[in-house]
Amino acid sequence: MPAGYKVSVEEWAGGMAILANQKPAETFTVLGRPAVFGSSNTMRFSMNSANGGSADGNGPMARILYMAQGKGDRGGIYHLAVWSKSGPCPPTRP
Repeated sequence: MPAGYKVSVEEWAGGMAILANQKPAETFTVLGRPAVFGSSNTMRFSMNSANGGSADGNGPMARILYMAQGKGDRGGIYHLAVWSKSGPCPPTRP
């Protein structure tokens, strides 16, 4: 991709589907903009004064809303991630 290329929500949903070996997620609208939900593990870090911080495996699942920056979905995405410290993944759309 050329430098400065902005991915659209439709392209993002297709890419997530290829990586997960699934069909593309259903897109919908939020505030009149194309959007799609995804899920991903957060990363758990350990902070230790003796050896600094380090990645310590997967943390809880996060539910992520990917929303187009513009109403025409010409590229550019906002990401909003929500997770619970207790571990259960927040539900998808109500």
